[in-house]
Parts: sequence; structure tokens; C-alpha cells
Amino acid sequence: MLTACLHNERELLLGIARDDEHAFTCLFNYYKNKIYTIAYKLTESPAMAEEAVQEIFMKLWIKRKELPAVEHFNAWFCTVARNHMFTLFKRKAVNACREFSEIDTVCLFNYDTEERVLLKETETIIKKALHALPPQQNKVYHLIKEKGYKKEEAAAFLNLSPETVKIHLAKAMKNIRAYCLAHMDSPAMILIAFCFL
Repeated sequence: MLTACLHNERELLLGIARDDEHAFTCLFNYYKNKIYTIAYKLTESPAMAEEAVQEIFMKLWIKRKELPAVEHFNAWFCTVARNHMFTLFKRKAVNACREFSEIDTVCLFNYDTEERVLLKETETIIKKALHALPPQQNKVYHLIKEKGYKKEEAAAFLNLSPETVKIHLAKAMKNIRAYCLAHMDSPAMILIAFCFL
């Protein structure tokens, strides 16, 4: 039912851009569980995960006029969701910092510095993890996760079957996670777990 509803994604997005609430509901029903699962894994709180889902879809509705220009919706929406979760974690860190520090400005400065270092280290390790992938897994990962191709589009581009692409992507994700688990500490893994779900 949901797959049929999303069969013509372009028409669905155009409908949402025209304030079609039925089209929006269809998209919400298709993506809500995925977003909830990601948010729950990161927050370990059903209430916070539910709130994150509501806020992310609210952002989608607010940005609905941009949807006709979106070529790869899944990649675009995942970016919106990821940015929201990063903002949520930053807000939580700032609040925690205020609770435990009398000098907010010093604490905020330290957090921003630590965040930059963490993101830099994360980026370096991700690049190494991708470099360590076999060539075909690397190509599949790049097309689907970085360029936003659908599995069928990547299969056509690489002259492979969609099933082969699916297998390569699953192996790539497994290898990336394994590499990151071996090379990252716990805070960095929070970011990685989200990026590679």
C-alpha cells in the first residue's frame, strides 16, 4: 500500500508542495517509522524520539514549497533529519553545560571546540573506512549514500542487477560500521551510527 502510494514520488512531492494533506500523510506514514527508529537509537527515549519525528515532519511541511526542486528526496530528507538530530544533540549539550557550569560562555566555547574536533576526527575515520572498502562496494556506497541514487539507478549506472547492488550496499555498511567500531570512541559512534543507518 505505502509502496504503491510512493510509486510516483515526483507527483507526491508536487502534491505536497500544493498543500495536499493526503500526499503529506502518505509520505509521513512511509517514513515515520524509519525516522523514529533512528531518533530512538540516538536518544534512547520514546518521548524524545516521538518529538523528533514530529519536529522533522513539521520542518518538511514548512519547506514543502522547495520539494519540486528536490531530485533525490530520500537523500534530501535524510539530510534534513540528520541536521535536526545534530541540532538536538547540540541543544542538549548546551543545556547540560549550563547546568554544570557557572560560566556559560566558557562552557559553550569548549563545547564548540570539542564538537569541531569530534567532527574532524569522524570525517577522517569515515574517509579511511570508505577507502578500505572493496572498489565495487565503494562505488555503490558513493552513488546511493552520497549522490542520492536509488538502488535501481545505481544498478543501471554500474551495469549490475538491483539485487547485486543491494548486497554490495549491505556489505559496505557492515564494513564501515566494523571499521568505525574498531577506530572510534563512544561519542563519535553516536554520530556514525546515525550517518550509516
